[in-house]
Amino acid sequence: MLIDNNTFYIIRKVHQLTTYQMADKLGYSQTYVSFIERGVENVTDNVKNQLIEVFGLDAEKLAEIKAIYKKFNLSK
Repeated sequence: MLIDNNTFYIIRKVHQLTTYQMADKLGYSQTYVSFIERGVENVTDNVKNQLIEVFGLDAEKLAEIKAIYKKFNLSK
């Protein structure tokens, strides 16, 4: 399952979380979350594993999240 910086952002937006809330859920700093979304930092395996665990992600759920994002045109 590919989770890149843009997908990280999409997951946060669909769950209607601020960068602070996302950071708290994942156990990272808000700055780190912001760096991931801006492409300064990459989504590491640790971050990916946290996303999978916290949001219960699998390929099907991730596809659904992306579809919701696209359907409702949630953008920056």
